[in-house]
Amino acid sequence: MVLGFRTQWGKPPRPTLFEEKILDNRKKHTLREDLKNRWKAGNSIQFVVGNRTRFRRQFHSGECTGTQTVHITINKKGTNRLRVLVNGSFLKDDTLLLFILNDGFESMTEFMDWFEPLVEAAPNRLLTLKLIHWTDLRY
Repeated sequence: MVLGFRTQWGKPPRPTLFEEKILDNRKKHTLREDLKNRWKAGNSIQFVVGNRTRFRRQFHSGECTGTQTVHITINKKGTNRLRVLVNGSFLKDDTLLLFILNDGFESMTEFMDWFEPLVEAAPNRLLTLKLIHWTDLRY
């Protein structure tokens, strides 16, 4: 199955470096909508940039080693703008930061800036995603 990755994001556009982070094992998973429950352990993964364009390029291949359900919601108290639940458990402090770094973000702020607009647009401000793993790491 294809996992497409952006090469830039934000305003002004800045590089995501997701390709480099996947290739050097700093990005260990990705968050995606999976409304039809297609992602499962054993699925092949084609890592691509420029998906559905004439510039499409596969830069890596792998295998899905498992998935976890993630809910992201607005945090009404505390220092972080968002709360992250993995398989029903809130991630706190060091574990949350590790999760963010392993997803390829440089900081808590960068993660919050990426996902906050998605949470705000989600029904009941609750974003439900699937965490797709290609390593043995779990939360």
